[in-house]
Amino acid sequence: MGAAASVGYSAVSDRTTREYVACKCIDKTSSEYVADSVKLEIETMNSLKTYPKVVGLKKVYEDEKHVCIVMEYCRGGDLHTRVNKQRFTESNAKILFKKLMEVIMLCHDSGIVHRDIKPENIFLTTKDECPDIKLGDFGFATYIRPGEELHDTSGTGYYMAPEIVVKRKPSYNQAVDVWSAGVVLYVLLRDSELQFNPPHLWDNISPSAKDLVTRILCKDPAKRLTAAQVLNHSWMTTK
Repeated sequence: MGAAASVGYSAVSDRTTREYVACKCIDKTSSEYVADSVKLEIETMNSLKTYPKVVGLKKVYEDEKHVCIVMEYCRGGDLHTRVNKQRFTESNAKILFKKLMEVIMLCHDSGIVHRDIKPENIFLTTKDECPDIKLGDFGFATYIRPGEELHDTSGTGYYMAPEIVVKRKPSYNQAVDVWSAGVVLYVLLRDSELQFNPPHLWDNISPSAKDLVTRILCKDPAKRLTAAQVLNHSWMTTK
């Protein structure tokens, strides 16, 4: 697992430019600190820094006790906080989810699997009703080659794909990110049981949206839609 523990986040301002930035401070003295994982996190963020839907990496500072990763500040906060305050319409959920799948597909096309897709790691650029998003926190991200399988346990419980959590020795690939994104979509549309119960809570959700959720949250990763297939689904391509 990556160096996710003993981490502190804060919003600070640059002394020179007065620009607000986000700072992720990792405690090197923690027993859970893994230098290679932090190095990999910085490498993956740096390789994606030109993509507008990834939180931009600005600078990295290191001393004997800490590694501080300075990143772009997103004024809208994270999606987890927003979902607790705002119910998304199906239309707005579609717009936001499409942006998420676009950045996931970019990661996969770049040979990177994020492994921790969840609302807390999806940042909003503004406080508007339907803002742009940026994917952040690559603490569990790693490189993956075509056809390669990963075997370590990484991610956040509620959003982890079944192929990670149900086996003593996991074996998985990029499909885990699609599963996690499907859980995010499920939360955006309605926070209830996967069987779409109680039914009245799903009355206003289109059959096409339900079909997409079902095809994403498929326990068999070989049958689960890829990021590209999700973006080509009828629900995603109709206005």
